[in-house]
Amino acid sequence: MEVRERVSFKELFGWCMFDFANSSYTTVIITVIFGDIFSKIIVPAGDDPTNPNRYGNILWALALGISYVIVSLTGPLFGAIMDYSARKKQFLFGSYIICIVSTACFYFSANPGDIWLAFAMIIVSNFAFASGENFTSSFLPYLGPEKDLGKISAYAWGIGYFGGLASVILVSTLGDITAENFQNLRWVGPYTALFFLIAGIPTFAFLKEYSVGTKKPEGISYFQISIQRVTTTLRDVTQFKDLMIYLIGLFFAMASIAVIIGFAFIYGSQEIKIENIHRQAMFVILQFTAAFG
Repeated sequence: MEVRERVSFKELFGWCMFDFANSSYTTVIITVIFGDIFSKIIVPAGDDPTNPNRYGNILWALALGISYVIVSLTGPLFGAIMDYSARKKQFLFGSYIICIVSTACFYFSANPGDIWLAFAMIIVSNFAFASGENFTSSFLPYLGPEKDLGKISAYAWGIGYFGGLASVILVSTLGDITAENFQNLRWVGPYTALFFLIAGIPTFAFLKEYSVGTKKPEGISYFQISIQRVTTTLRDVTQFKDLMIYLIGLFFAMASIAVIIGFAFIYGSQEIKIENIHRQAMFVILQFTAAFG
């Protein structure tokens, strides 16, 4: 990698703010609040008194699983197109808008029994969120010298936890997660989407497109180019067995983390029966310890 100077504070701030902004989605929707709403309220309880939310939990896992499979299949293609065309910022903006709009649409699906619209919006919004994580990460090598990239990345991760904390505090004003309160809980999606929308503005105001694209040959589409580049990568990666082992191990490690993130508070609510005050304490402790870590 060529030696680069660190970009301006304004550009670093813009890049870090995307983590602050999109943490609202992963914290409110995936981790703390909406998963519980979906599995306990939107999906009707079953007949099994020992596990009445089994069906809701299965559908929640299935929706997240489908979205992550789509991300895994499309990520290499999107990455190849972005690298070739130098359109990282456009792809990031597209994922940002799709995630915001689909998250806001939870307003129309937060009623008991409105399963399939909520199910579809979980897939779409989480696909857009996870794709956006890939897109924003692609800027990191251009933000400073190689020795500083870990520190720069840590700035964004740390700031992101405070974004999650702020968004949960905002959404918590809507009240308890109960069927009787579902008219207020309908606003969880719009509140989160609005937070993401406003907090993400500095990213697109200050972040630049740092690479230069390659002129596309006549008669060939970007999709065809991406297929060719991914195919070449898959063929050549067999020469780097250590890298293959690392990437496969990383894939399963991140998958296990995704399960924990998606079910930690659902498990706490349904199995451990933690009270709201304990739920809040656990969340605050996690955010601060993770940020400082």
